[in-house]
Amino acid sequence: MMPSAERPFTLVHANGERLAGLIHETHQDPVGIFLPGFASNMNGSKSRLLAEYAQNQGWSWVRFDPRGVGRSDGLFEQLTLSRYLEDLRLILQMLEKRPVILVGSSMGGWLATLAATRWPERLRALLLIAPAYNFIQTLFQTLSPEDQHRWQSSNLCCWQDHYGLGELRMRFDLVADSWR
Repeated sequence: MMPSAERPFTLVHANGERLAGLIHETHQDPVGIFLPGFASNMNGSKSRLLAEYAQNQGWSWVRFDPRGVGRSDGLFEQLTLSRYLEDLRLILQMLEKRPVILVGSSMGGWLATLAATRWPERLRALLLIAPAYNFIQTLFQTLSPEDQHRWQSSNLCCWQDHYGLGELRMRFDLVADSWR
C-alpha cells in the first residue's frame, strides 16, 4: 500500500495537452524523477516501488505518465523520444532550478541519457535500469524491407504488445525521430 504523501499534479503544454503525474515533496534536494519504459506508466510496479521507497526515505520524488500513456493526454501512436523529452522538460520547469536524479527504466534509461546531454546543469545523477538504447532502430531493422517500406510510406504500424496492452499503433515518426 502506497503512503498517502503523494499529491497529483497536472502540467499543460503550450498546445493544451495535459501531463499527469504524482509528486512527493519534502522540499529537500535533489528531486528524483522516474522515467518509465516504452508503453509503461506511473502505476507500473517499478514506478510504485521506487515512489514508496523514496517516500519512506523522506526524498522528494516525481512520477508521471508521458503523453499518450495512462492519465496524460494524447495518443500513444504520437509517441516520439522528442515528445517524451518535452514532457520531462515541462517537469523540470515545474521543479524550477532544483537538481534532479533521473531514474530510467528501459526506454526511460535511454531518455535519461539523452536528458543528461541536454540539461547537464540540472542533473545530479542517473540511475539506469536496463537502458534500451536505440531499441526502436533495432526493432525497425528486424522488419523485412517490404514491412519497413510499408511502415514508412503509411506512417503507421500496428504491433501486438506482449505485456497485455493489446495492439500498439506506432507512427513512423517514432523511427525517424530516434534517428535524430
